[in-house]
Amino acid sequence: MTRRQAWLVAACLASSSLWGVADARAFKLRPYATATENRVGYLEARRLDSLFDAVARWVVGHFTSAVHEEITHRIWGCDAAAADGDACLAPVPLGRHAPPAVLFGVQWNDNPPFALTATGAKDCPVNTTIRLPNYSKCWVTLFTHASKEAQRGRHFDHRADVALLYRVHFGDMQFLHAMASWDGETMGDTKARILMWAEFAYRTARGEIAPALAVSNVPVTGIPRLFGARGYSVENLFTRGVPEYRSGVDKVALGSLMHLVQDSFARGHVARDEPTGEACPADPRIKKAGRVLAFNSFNQQDGEKHDTADSRRAFEAQLISQTPSVVDVGRALRGMHAAGTAWADVRAYLDRCVFEVWDDDLDRPAGAGAGFEKD
Repeated sequence: MTRRQAWLVAACLASSSLWGVADARAFKLRPYATATENRVGYLEARRLDSLFDAVARWVVGHFTSAVHEEITHRIWGCDAAAADGDACLAPVPLGRHAPPAVLFGVQWNDNPPFALTATGAKDCPVNTTIRLPNYSKCWVTLFTHASKEAQRGRHFDHRADVALLYRVHFGDMQFLHAMASWDGETMGDTKARILMWAEFAYRTARGEIAPALAVSNVPVTGIPRLFGARGYSVENLFTRGVPEYRSGVDKVALGSLMHLVQDSFARGHVARDEPTGEACPADPRIKKAGRVLAFNSFNQQDGEKHDTADSRRAFEAQLISQTPSVVDVGRALRGMHAAGTAWADVRAYLDRCVFEVWDDDLDRPAGAGAGFEKD
């Protein structure tokens, strides 16, 4: 690759906002590839694609902000002040605080591994696991196509033969980011889908749902329909093409739940009232988070305004001004998981103390969120 070609690749990545993998849907994160992904990518990719991925890694490493990872490290015991430089970022990605499999799960909601059975995109391989920062040219191609189709009004769900990437960012799985999955979805429906995934993730994290179980047989209402009869196992779903974490599917699932809860404290995702200081009825030792006033819909939002609300500065402000903060809530969930708390009790905590909605608001449609509307 010539120097000019390298600059063109970097410009393409920049125009696609690759370093903001999560800027459309979540607190920012910093994708990284495992050793196996790097080796497979090296063996399978064409030379130009490999160079494209190398530039992608540089862009990701220099321009992303690992907010999700920082929150997760704090949940797992990093106690430095938010303003204390990168004290809670230094262990990223494989550090001494949050386990690697949990961090992988935290990234899963925005960057799930997937494979295409067929494609018309020349930059995309078939039957090969695709996940940033590897196969970045294909990822950008698909993400751009999904975005354009969504702007034309197309919605992606389990009936569409599309990559998982489409659904988690522009389709029926946007609840993974604590947001409405389509314009007009009621707050009650969004909350129900959030709790559905929380049950699936938490029970998998507890070992109640075995990794080898077909997703179509998962005993959580709504999950089988979400994926249909595609033949996924729980292990396939969470760790396709990433063997390092197949023995830690429970931790990956816990990380996915942490991501969902973390996103609910980003103002572009969820509008919350101020916390009242009231004790949680499900566990009086824990305080209630601010009541949910609205689950927002990204399709109605200005992307740049949403991006600002997902920044590290926004996280720092939330951390020092709110009690409980997103870290406090994450630590409560981690403690419940470590103590072997039953799902029924965890559900009560999430329902009444993290995602509490006024009864009168359950039938209200999602909105863009005050201050986040498109001009």
